[in-house]
Amino acid sequence: MASFLTHLAVAKEYLRKNPDAVKDVQAFYDGSVISDLASDKDLTHSFFHRTEESNMLVRLREKINLDKFASHDPIGNDLGLGIFLHLLTDKVYYEKMFTDEYLLSVDLKQFQKEHGQTMSTHESFIGEHFDVSFDMTSPQVNEQIVANIGDRQASTALKPQERPMENTIFSQEELLRFIDEVSSMDLQAIISQIKNNSQEHEMSQ
Repeated sequence: MASFLTHLAVAKEYLRKNPDAVKDVQAFYDGSVISDLASDKDLTHSFFHRTEESNMLVRLREKINLDKFASHDPIGNDLGLGIFLHLLTDKVYYEKMFTDEYLLSVDLKQFQKEHGQTMSTHESFIGEHFDVSFDMTSPQVNEQIVANIGDRQASTALKPQERPMENTIFSQEELLRFIDEVSSMDLQAIISQIKNNSQEHEMSQ
């Protein structure tokens, strides 16, 4: 999954490009991160679909269930739209930021370690470049993020400043292109297409 600050950067850029898209900006920002605060992320990303697939290529590319969320959850509010953007961001993240060759060469434990190191290395850059911080979220969500980040840092072997940039999975430039791409997507058009496809599928049954 993308880091908290990456999700907030995508959300902020989306609002910059679509200034009239939401009314409650803080709810939208909360929605853009809360899926990663659950203890069981299968419930908030795949919606009860779990996979024990050891092949990381299959595991990550099939992890996000956009269709189920858009078809059954109300996205008529700003929190829901933020959640949808979070899921869309993760889906594109898994598709674009990791090559097939890389995912086929690592197991879950190695991926989690190398991905964690990559996110930590880029985190301060993202925060400064987009002027984003956890304070953009509500106090309750902010508190949960800080606790979550603390848990991650405690389990990480290397401190951010000890991680050489050449050992990251992707570069800062690639991450910037990714944020620009996702924040430029037409969320309402994607949601409408998913719902239309779902209705057509139900009618054909």
